[in-house]
Amino acid sequence: MKFIFSLFLTLILNFSCTACNVFSPIDPPSGDTQTLSAARDALDRGDYASASKYYGNLSSITSDVINSEEAFAILSENGMTISVFMYTVILDSTSSGKLVTHLAQALLPIAKVGTRLNIFHAYQKINVINNLLLRGLIRFITSLSLTAELLAENSSSSTKILQSDIVVNPNQCLSSYPLFASSPGCLKPSSSHFISGSSAITLPSASDSQMSGTASLQMIYASLTEIINGVTELGNSTSLGNASTSFAASILTNIVLPDPNTSPAFRGGLVLYGIGE
Repeated sequence: MKFIFSLFLTLILNFSCTACNVFSPIDPPSGDTQTLSAARDALDRGDYASASKYYGNLSSITSDVINSEEAFAILSENGMTISVFMYTVILDSTSSGKLVTHLAQALLPIAKVGTRLNIFHAYQKINVINNLLLRGLIRFITSLSLTAELLAENSSSSTKILQSDIVVNPNQCLSSYPLFASSPGCLKPSSSHFISGSSAITLPSASDSQMSGTASLQMIYASLTEIINGVTELGNSTSLGNASTSFAASILTNIVLPDPNTSPAFRGGLVLYGIGE
C-alpha cells in the first residue's frame, strides 16, 4: 500500500511539474546521470529516504549510507517522518516559509528540548559522512527540521504556529517594512518563548549545552545558515533546495542582537517570509 501510494504521488508530480528533473519513477535508474536525476526528483517531492538511497548509490563508502540512514531514523523517531515531510512539500511547494510552518505544526505535540537535541544529533551525522551529496542532503533536511522544531517550541498554541507568537503585532510589524528594527509591532510578544541568545551559534561546532536551555533566535539563525550550506553541497540542483536557500538567505539579511535586545528586525523577517499564520 505504501509503495502504491508513493508511486501514485510520484506520477502525479511528474505529470504536473514543469521544471522537474527528467527521470521515470517506474524504471530503476541506471548509470550516474539517471541516479543523480532520480535523487533530485525524490528530494523535490519530499521523499528524503529515496533521495538518500540514490545519492548513496553514487558513493562507494558504505558507512556514508549507514550514517545517513541513522540520521533519518532519528528524524522519524522525533516526528519528522517521510510521510510528514512529503505531505508538507506537496502542500507548500511554492512557499518555504509555509513549508517550515507546517513542518513545525506537525512537531507541536512533541516539541521540547529533548526533541531539539535529538534532531541536532541527527544533524551531527554530517561529521562522519564523506560523500558530498549525502552530506548535503543530511545537512539540509536536518537543519530544516531543526528550524521547524524550534518554532514549534515557541508556540503558545497546541495546533498552530502563530505570527503573534513571533512579533507583538504582525500587521503593524509587516506594514513597517523595511524598518522592522524600529517598529514597536516587531518586538517580542509576551507569549514568545524565544530569547535572542547571548552569543552567536555555529551549528557544525555547537555543543549539546549550547543547543540546550531556552530556544533562541541564535539557534534559528544557525539552522537557517546550515540550510543554505546543505543546498550548496547538493549543487543548488533542486527546486526545493533553491527555494529554501532563497527563503533562508532573505531572513538572514536581518541580524540577531544579543540579549536583552529582542531582535525585532530578525523577528520581522521571519514573519515577512512566511513563518506563522
